[in-house]
Amino acid sequence: MSLQRLFIIVLLISVTGAFAVERDQRSSLAVAINQDLPRGFDLDFIHDLRFQDGNSTFWKSLSELELSYKVNKYLKIGSGYRYSIYGDKYSERGTFNATFDTKTGRISHKLRVKYQHDVDSDDAPEKYIRTRYSLSHKRIYGFKPFVDVEWFYSLNTEQIEKHRQNLGVDRKLTKVTSLVLYYRLQEEINVNNPEGTGMLGIKFEIEI
Repeated sequence: MSLQRLFIIVLLISVTGAFAVERDQRSSLAVAINQDLPRGFDLDFIHDLRFQDGNSTFWKSLSELELSYKVNKYLKIGSGYRYSIYGDKYSERGTFNATFDTKTGRISHKLRVKYQHDVDSDDAPEKYIRTRYSLSHKRIYGFKPFVDVEWFYSLNTEQIEKHRQNLGVDRKLTKVTSLVLYYRLQEEINVNNPEGTGMLGIKFEIEI
């Protein structure tokens, strides 16, 4: 089986899963800015507005800054900070990640391992190891389809507490801008009162 056919099969399975189960529906509107820096460094900033209750109620606002370094053509490492506000509460997140990137024909493979430390205004700190595997296809008439799956391993409880899937497309608008549309599925596992959510996301990206 060719990698192109495998990619299509994975997309179809993800689409089927996206609409097979009823979930709480959320949405995201985001702007992301990427700045190339000297000596292989990159600086990324994103501001994201989230909505819930069938996309009718504002949920939270988050801002994130990440500095990354390209070690070689296969490996990139980075560290980031996120600050979120929801109602009269807030949360902070620190991260460190390593991303392995390779290509086979028209298919790009990425494996990202991220350490995440969350501090909430009400709850005790939470620590996770997140592992995400991504597949994307070379652009076709400016469109780049992608799909990924991610697992969240809690260092607090020492078990996987949720998994996530993203299915979307990246549309190149100009040399420095693009529009990303995606749908996200998230399921909690191994926790009391597990929740499942679906989120429609729109992200406008700018490269400086």
